[in-house]
Amino acid sequence: MPSLVSRVGLVALLICSLLLPGRLLAGETPERITVDQVRAWLDKGEQVVFLDTRNSYVWDSSEIMLPGASRVHDNASLAAVVDTLPREGKIVTYCT
Repeated sequence: MPSLVSRVGLVALLICSLLLPGRLLAGETPERITVDQVRAWLDKGEQVVFLDTRNSYVWDSSEIMLPGASRVHDNASLAAVVDTLPREGKIVTYCT
């Protein structure tokens, strides 16, 4: 998996933590993280859930899809997955 994370980093995807109720307090800014931080979590065996938030045009034209990532491109798709997201572990969103 780290090599795939490296590939995602090479295409300059921005990785940041997801704003979810209970994860951040009102007015807080989500933490921006690096590909190296994600790689370290995966190497330690930590649970990491990926949410692909790229717009439809970019997503459709991309050859890089992170296996197991949930596609979240609007509020409806977020609502469809939000109850399945773990309350423990890391949730990482990425976009271009």
